[in-house]
Amino acid sequence: MAAAIAGAVVATILLVWTAPVSAGAAAGDGRRMHTLFSVECGDYFDWQAVGLLHSLRKAGQPGGVTRLLSCAPDQLPSYRGLRLGHTLQVPSYSRHPRTGDWYPAINKPAGVVHWLKHSPEVNDIDWVVILDADQIVRGPSFLGNSAQKKAGLLLLIMGI
Repeated sequence: MAAAIAGAVVATILLVWTAPVSAGAAAGDGRRMHTLFSVECGDYFDWQAVGLLHSLRKAGQPGGVTRLLSCAPDQLPSYRGLRLGHTLQVPSYSRHPRTGDWYPAINKPAGVVHWLKHSPEVNDIDWVVILDADQIVRGPSFLGNSAQKKAGLLLLIMGI
């Protein structure tokens, strides 16, 4: 239960790096903000990704967008959705390596950690927006007021 709640909270967090950032650089041209969302191989997630990517474009979301794709090695040869947006393939952690437990929700935080360690984009951004694939965005993310920026972490509560 605690893991499910933690996963839901992670899905609603706008994570702000502690590096100093000017409001103009982050909000004005969008180069300092990046959006992530996690999916698995399959038509169900592909349709969600298409909807989210469309809504982000239509909303004018600043910065780049990366789809974190978690697929088991045996799924990749037959998977046809590799070209849906900017995609980073991340290892699938759905099956726990020691216990054998099946918990696909772990792929989201594990995918974010993989992106932080392996993506060259990480060095050029200060803000990361983490979304679920089944969300629709109606307007661009904002950076909040100066007190929130100084705190280094801004939480957006979306439906909780």
